[in-house]
Amino acid sequence: MAGPDIFIDGLKYRGSTTFSLPPAGDDFPRIAENDSTPLDQLLREWKIEDPKPGFWSWERLLYILSRNRIQTELRKYTQLENAESCVEHIRPDDEVDSEPLEAKTYLRIFALLVLTKKGDQIGNFIREEVSDEKLPVCRHQGSRKGEHILCSKKDPHQPLKVFEEWHPHERAWFEQTQWETLVPYFDLDPSNKARHYDLDDSAILPWRKGNLRSLISPEPGRSSWSSVHEGGFADVSCIRIDSSSHGFSEVLKDVIRLNDSRFALKKLHDKDYNDEAKFRKESEQLQRFSGLVNNHLVTLLATLKYQNRFYFLFPYAEFDLDAYWERKERNPKMDTTSVRWVAKQCSGIMAGIDAIHEPQSVSLHGLVEKKYGRHGDIKPDNILWFDTCSDPRGILVISDMGLSALNRETSRSGLARYNVPRVPGYSPPECDVKGGKISRAYDIWTLGCLFLELLTWLLGGSDLRDQFEEKRTTVYSITGSRNNIFFVLKKHPEQPDVLVAQVKDEVSQWIHDMHNDKRCSQFIHDALDIIEAEMLVVLSQERKRSESGPLKKKFGDLLSKCMNDSDLEYCTKGAPQRRLLRYGTGVDIIPSEAAETEIRDKKPNIQTYQGSATRKSIRPDQFDRLDKFQG
Repeated sequence: MAGPDIFIDGLKYRGSTTFSLPPAGDDFPRIAENDSTPLDQLLREWKIEDPKPGFWSWERLLYILSRNRIQTELRKYTQLENAESCVEHIRPDDEVDSEPLEAKTYLRIFALLVLTKKGDQIGNFIREEVSDEKLPVCRHQGSRKGEHILCSKKDPHQPLKVFEEWHPHERAWFEQTQWETLVPYFDLDPSNKARHYDLDDSAILPWRKGNLRSLISPEPGRSSWSSVHEGGFADVSCIRIDSSSHGFSEVLKDVIRLNDSRFALKKLHDKDYNDEAKFRKESEQLQRFSGLVNNHLVTLLATLKYQNRFYFLFPYAEFDLDAYWERKERNPKMDTTSVRWVAKQCSGIMAGIDAIHEPQSVSLHGLVEKKYGRHGDIKPDNILWFDTCSDPRGILVISDMGLSALNRETSRSGLARYNVPRVPGYSPPECDVKGGKISRAYDIWTLGCLFLELLTWLLGGSDLRDQFEEKRTTVYSITGSRNNIFFVLKKHPEQPDVLVAQVKDEVSQWIHDMHNDKRCSQFIHDALDIIEAEMLVVLSQERKRSESGPLKKKFGDLLSKCMNDSDLEYCTKGAPQRRLLRYGTGVDIIPSEAAETEIRDKKPNIQTYQGSATRKSIRPDQFDRLDKFQG
């Protein structure tokens, strides 16, 4: 027969509810039913010691405090009446059907009483209905000076009579030790969405930080085995959650494979970002754009408020894309499996971006209102590699919605460039254009940069990707320093106040050379054509970047061709093409105030544009309605 439903703090527990056998896990106790060890000693022996001061998860309490062991313990209390009925209050019968156990329970209370050698008082607690639901208790000033009484935090002005005869040090012990049994259990809600946990400042978190590989690839000079990454908006730590204190493994098994109960914990910085409005905004984005909506979007598992800090909990990624290229797969084979995997990732990531750009309609005060999202920070650092059950090569997932935004149809443009950090290497030209905005078109450019690097890696591994970075690293017109962005600004040959934005000649040359490479298959040709013609486009009156919907279809079509077993040559057969080299057409732009300041201060030597006739940039007012303007 099915066992009873178990609820932990009002939340249905996903684990096993029959505890005659221990749950899986090498660290879980294996206790024989005829073990004669005193119950308080068993509890101390099988306490989870890390992090200090240690704790007992609900699952561990249920296993240690079996019905037989509880009955054996109660028989020792000769003054206790109705011991058998006490068992039913402390924990349910594993072998019979039951209504969901949402009523009063006394498992934590009994554990604490046993530990303090007061197990024989369980009857008093049951009569006074001081159950687990009354926890936590807190200390209040009594009627006499120096006297302290215990009350439930849920009813802080009502003294709990069961503690009246306890000594002050015993009450203090109970108040402190109760938190070791009140460890939160983390899980998704019944609709598989992240729950929010507003935790007491005294709560013990059931995880530890280890010397584990960072979620984020190391910066120069940082250890690749650091467990904390400090970013502009938040710190990300790798943590290991006690396996009996979360229910995520089963829920996520079709998306990613969790490794060793490791997770990524993102803590918002105190300054500027650790406030409820920003927390709720990011939480809304992450809930809406979740891996349970699209496998290539990172899955938010939980949000927390703890000791006046806001946190987000995610699955732990073994690598970001930079680290994947450098450490896990430096030299991919140009075989069918590899090409199909790249095609699948491009198609999936494009579908993920489309889910952000064109989210499902939302209801606002009973009215259906269409909203439009953007990511705003696409780069290899924010593409994570996860192990997955469905593909031995893993899956690439878009993460870090910290700059994302969701706008109404009537207000679809983004934030000005100077309000947000530049995406290193992938900055689009509008970052330095007067009136330029972070928009959905911004994402398309950055994704084009990412896909071009991914195809370069597929064709020649990390060494070829390094060569591409070296080739396109040139002196940046604005600052006079060298960088690896994909566009260049040049002087207009006739108008001194106008600059010309253009895809770097080195990037155009690189795409041309890839087409001519003897290893280049038709799949790579087709993908390069999409990137060059529809994604790496300098915005002008005449030409716009393609939107995510059509690009999703095109990359989906490429994947379908790759998966066609009757034409495997499409994926892998080298078919070099000698093409006419065409450099990008220049677009006249008015530099932003920030760019003008840099030019005035740095006085860089800016080259003069010598290409074909230039196009006109879109106007500042058109940037304001850029997403709506496209189409």
